[in-house]
Amino acid sequence: MISLSIIRDEFNRLPEESPQKAEEERVRRAVSQFLSVPLRKLKLGVFNKQKEFDLVNVEARIVGDVKSYRASNYEASGKKATMSECIWLMEKLEASTSCKWRKIIAGSGDITFFRKYAKSHGTWLGDVEIYFVSASGKVDKIR
Repeated sequence: MISLSIIRDEFNRLPEESPQKAEEERVRRAVSQFLSVPLRKLKLGVFNKQKEFDLVNVEARIVGDVKSYRASNYEASGKKATMSECIWLMEKLEASTSCKWRKIIAGSGDITFFRKYAKSHGTWLGDVEIYFVSASGKVDKIR
């Protein structure tokens, strides 16, 4: 028979933070410190639809997302498509708000992916900045 106190303890336990959320928060803190601007996760309106971005400071007009890719298979089209979609949405945010935004991608995991993406898509990226946050928290600007 299970005691009532065990059930109560299980019910009151807070859900553990997922490794992905913890990594996103680690990268957000590192980039915030690097840029000397507080960044937070926030939903923004893009042509009457809500999109949640990982790196936002409305007052400073900064918008961006965190991307963490562990494997070094650059040819995995899903990763490239996800990056391109994020950049496209940031561009749509500018059009929707009629305001210029500083657009950033902050990556972690495999730096090779981010370097290759920046090199192969460079002319299409416009003014998008790409940063990489190492496991130690060091931030490097790739583009």
